Amino acid sequence: MSDPFNRVAAIAASQHGVVTLEQIRVAGLAPHRLRRALTTGHLTRASRGVYVMTGSPASVARHQVAACLATTQPAGISHRAAARRWGVRLTGPDLELSTVGRQTLPGVLVHRAPDLIHGDIRWVDGVPITTPARTLVDLGAVCHDSTVAEALEKLLMERATTLDAVRHCLARVRRSGRPGVAAIDAALGTRALGDARAESVLEARFAELCRDAGLPSPDYQVTIEVASQRFRVDFAYLRYRVIIEIDGFAHHGGRASFHADRRRDQLLAAHGWLVLRFTARDLDDGPDHVISVLAQTLASRSQLSAN
Repeated sequence: MSDPFNRVAAIAASQHGVVTLEQIRVAGLAPHRLRRALTTGHLTRASRGVYVMTGSPASVARHQVAACLATTQPAGISHRAAARRWGVRLTGPDLELSTVGRQTLPGVLVHRAPDLIHGDIRWVDGVPITTPARTLVDLGAVCHDSTVAEALEKLLMERATTLDAVRHCLARVRRSGRPGVAAIDAALGTRALGDARAESVLEARFAELCRDAGLPSPDYQVTIEVASQRFRVDFAYLRYRVIIEIDGFAHHGGRASFHADRRRDQLLAAHGWLVLRFTARDLDDGPDHVISVLAQTLASRSQLSAN
């Protein structure tokens, strides 16, 4: 059987150097050995019941773990800090967490969440974080509705969560006046793509542009067959034989890919399809131009089909 202090060290190593008194007891380290470790400097006290192994590198993650373990369990990094951990680009405090109890920690933004359950917490890279679904439900309490909607698309696109998971979490914690509920409820209820998962944030943004402008909703991720070849396109108005492709900055995989796309466009055009390509810059800087071009295109194609 390994030495109890080595077991304590192994637990701490999995938590960025942080270990709780309860974990120390479970590891079998006797009280007198804990006192000796504190006296010799092998362990230092971070807060009541929470210790740090000497020599563990100082980091945001270590501070996050120490803060979470110092609170009433369950607890986890949440809101903006959790969203960043899941890959959403947001500004905000690194030490932001949710816990079931009322607690104040110096330098830490603590959200009291009586409805938080252990299933809402996931340990990722040694840090307890609210799940993507729970993070999205909470995010509206501290972020604008549009930020929540963008975060939803990002996490769906990255397959970090699903619409069903978010809806289930929302249904479980929903109550009148609960912070954050309205934002995620609106984001779910007004998704321009319905239940489809966007393959890019730009595609989700284009669908929202069409919806907000009152244009007909195009079909998403459509397979078009011409000349015994099948092509998958971002959006299409099948009635008008109009295809829309959304090209991000990293869209082209090189010269060969660029030419393959153009040859595909030419083949589609030869069979009566009109291909419109919009870039990230178009959507960011010229959404009015995008809508104008699309509206005029649909109008002209409608006249042609009428004739």
